Amino acid sequence: MRASRVALPGLIASLALLATACSSGAATPSSPPEGSAADAPLAIATTTHWGLILSDISQCAGTTSATLMGPGDDPHEFSTSSAEVANLVKAKLVITNGLGLEGGLRTTLANAAKDGAHLVEMAPQLDPIPFGSAQHSDAAEHGGSAEPHSDHAGHDHGTTDPHVHMDAGRMAKGAAL
Repeated sequence: MRASRVALPGLIASLALLATACSSGAATPSSPPEGSAADAPLAIATTTHWGLILSDISQCAGTTSATLMGPGDDPHEFSTSSAEVANLVKAKLVITNGLGLEGGLRTTLANAAKDGAHLVEMAPQLDPIPFGSAQHSDAAEHGGSAEPHSDHAGHDHGTTDPHVHMDAGRMAKGAAL
């Protein structure tokens, strides 16, 4: 029961955010468009969880956005096509999770930034939980996953948990940034 009370404020905040979004329908992440530079999205999110938020915001603002990854893509191992790399460089804004979640995009994102893309890492701004903290360990007791250290399934995230998308309160805070 304790986990439900902890998650409830975040869930309420997320539902309020969705209820106030100005889009008329459910937002779905889109792939970067093919074609001319005029078709290039103004903003790109790397993952579906940030892509959904970015899609709502860009629809409200009357701009275009895209999401690199689709549902089920592993952000730790995802790689981009040449067209996606070109769109990353053309985009005015690239929203990334950060904290090592997009391990497969590390070089691509670094090169896009060198070529002029403006990257914003969201997770570091959302009070990420340090691995081994009481909060992180408490998650395992209530059905979440906790890791004794940051290396799992062949990849290393460092000292903080990049999986902020698993916390509705943190995602609501990210949407408000």
